[in-house]
This record gives sequence, C-alpha cells and structure tokens, in this order.
Amino acid sequence: MRFEDLEFVNFKNIIEAIQNIDSPSRANVAKVLGLSKTTVSYVVSNLIEKEIVVETEAEDNGKRGRPGLGLKLNEKKWSAIGASFDSNRWSYVRTTLSGKVISKGLGELVENPTPETMIESLVNEIKKHINEIDEYTLPAIGLGLPGIVDTIQNKIIIANDLKWHNQVNIGEIIENELKLKVFSANRFTAAGLAEFRYANPNNEKNLIYIGLGHGIRSAIFIDGRLLQGETFSAGRVSHIVVDENGPLCDCGKRGCLLTVANSEALEAKANELRKEKKYLSSRLNSENIKVDADTICRLADEYDSCAMAALDSIVVPLSKGLGEICDIVNPKKLIIGGQLGSSSQYLVSKLRENMESKMSLELPGSHIQVEQAKLRELGSALGAASLVLENKAELLFEM
Repeated sequence: MRFEDLEFVNFKNIIEAIQNIDSPSRANVAKVLGLSKTTVSYVVSNLIEKEIVVETEAEDNGKRGRPGLGLKLNEKKWSAIGASFDSNRWSYVRTTLSGKVISKGLGELVENPTPETMIESLVNEIKKHINEIDEYTLPAIGLGLPGIVDTIQNKIIIANDLKWHNQVNIGEIIENELKLKVFSANRFTAAGLAEFRYANPNNEKNLIYIGLGHGIRSAIFIDGRLLQGETFSAGRVSHIVVDENGPLCDCGKRGCLLTVANSEALEAKANELRKEKKYLSSRLNSENIKVDADTICRLADEYDSCAMAALDSIVVPLSKGLGEICDIVNPKKLIIGGQLGSSSQYLVSKLRENMESKMSLELPGSHIQVEQAKLRELGSALGAASLVLENKAELLFEM
C-alpha cells in the first residue's frame, strides 16, 4: 500500500478532522473536507469498527430534526509510548491518541553512559513494562535523544556533551530488539514540541524552547513550524561563543555556551563558591550533601545565598546567547526548560529580569515573554510520544 493512495488520504484526513474541528460529526467532517457523506460514513464506520473513534451525543444546534451523532477519538483504547534520555536516565510516558498522559515512569540511573549502556537500559526498561504494550498500543516508540539526531535514519550523529563522537544507529537496534518502529528527535527538541503542542493555550506560533542541562539546545518555532535545518542541527545554541577567553570546548572553540552554562559548569562554580568565607554557612557545605545541579536549583529556590550565586554565574552568558537567538528569530515567548530550567524558578526569574533589562529599550525584543516550562520532567518523553502520534494514521491504517 502506498500512503498517497486515496483510501489512505481520506482515512488520515478524516482522523485529523475528528481530532481538530469543532463539533465533529459525519456531516461536519464531510463539509470541512469537501468529501461526500457516503465516503465519510464508510471511513468512519471502519474507524469505529477498529475502536479508533467512538460516537458521542451531538450538541443541539437549534435546527429542526434530530442532531447527528458526534465523533471523537477513542481515549480508552489506543495509546502511544515515548521515551527520553536526559540526566543519564530514561523517562517514559504512555499517552492517549490525543496526547493525554496515561502513565509515566523513570528508569535506573546510567552512570557514565556510553551508547551501548544507554541502549541496553532502554531495551531493559521497555521489556520490564512490556505488559503495558498490548494490541491497542501503536506499534512504535518515540525517542528523545542527546546530540544531533538524524530524524530520518533515527541515529545520533554526534553528542558533544556526552563526548560521543561516533554515530549511534539506535533506531535500527531498537527496531530489531523490540519490533517497534522508531521515530526520533533531539531530547530538547522533543521537549519543545510537547510545550508547543500541549502547553500552549494561546496557540502562539513564534516561540523558542531552551533546554538547559548536561547539554544545551533549543527548539525554534517560526509561524507554527519547527525549524529543522539541512543537517538536523537547527537550534544548536550550545556552541554560540559567549566568552572568547573562556574554556576550550570539544568543538574546538573557546567560551561556547555549553562550557560556561550547562549543569557541569554550574556544579563546578558552586563547589568553587562554597569554599569562600562568606558562603561557609551555606547548606551546600552540609555534611553528606551531594552538590549536584538538582540540589543547587532546589536550594536557590529556598534562598540559599551560595546556590543563588552559582546560578547567577550562568545567567549572564545564558542571557547573552539567548539574546542573540531572540534578535534573529523574534519570538513571542522564550520557554526555559530542561533539568535546570524546570527545576529552578529562581533561574527563570533571573533570566527574565536580565533579558528584559537588556531588551526593554529595543522594540523587537520588548514583547518577549520569558516563562518556565510547564511540563517539566514529562516534557521530553511526551514530545517523543507525539512523534508517534504524528504518524498514527499510517500506523493504524496498516493494522
């Protein structure tokens, strides 16, 4: 079967219409799509038989006669799964056909991850929860991955933040191991997709999501479309130079944003600061405390002066790098997420304050709203699941 065949085209368009139009019914779908009522009724009957769509009581439109039955996607049968590798562990979600989260989970920590141990962890976790994958689970998995991701061949091209310099053919391995079709994106791109699709009540078309963690990456949406780039690296803000005399980056440049504003740079700064006399009373010096990014973010939100100072140290380079991107893209919103952005309201408020002070006198930047990501730790896995949902018509048609 070719996906350009008319039967499939009608199947896909009718599913999308049922999901997206107001008050979907057979008559309304036929009107919106310009199809005959006979064609729509035939396809809808097939969708109901496969339990993809269910009928609902239609709202009374005030016209004479009995109102037609409404239609909606079956939220109780079919599901999609997504997984994302961030902060050295996999997170997982299972969603309905419309992207509502049914269940979620967090995998075991992978110490000093290699491509092999990352993939092994994913396979083990999926097999552990294989009982959740039944005949009504779409036969695919969406993956949020580190580094530059070839979204066509589903492989990691390079992941500088993990010092992976060889290609990782994760899609081929997972399809062979789990017999699931793979859809993939960079993990922060996936998180940005989730914010754009599921946490964007005003349907903003121009926004930037910035993921801050072990890596730094953005997802850029212009006129409602995700910017991909020729070689899948659009939004790779981590190698914007913000300090020409800064640390040497693996890419060969000095002072890349990645080297001065990621979680490792934050932890190094916190360890340096807590030794100073004025910060000796900081809880970062408490016995048995682990000085990691999560702890620093939590203590900063609890007004620990040393933790706040450590986060302040990454605000300036972040503001510089993000300001340059905003000048080019001219977004309505800048959403701060990832491990650091999702964990610390203090960091987001300082970024907002710093960027607003720099942009308030500049007309192109004066309107930008700086917000914390709403989906937090769910975002990337949910965005990965949405990659499967993008292709639900193809997957369902073949079943």
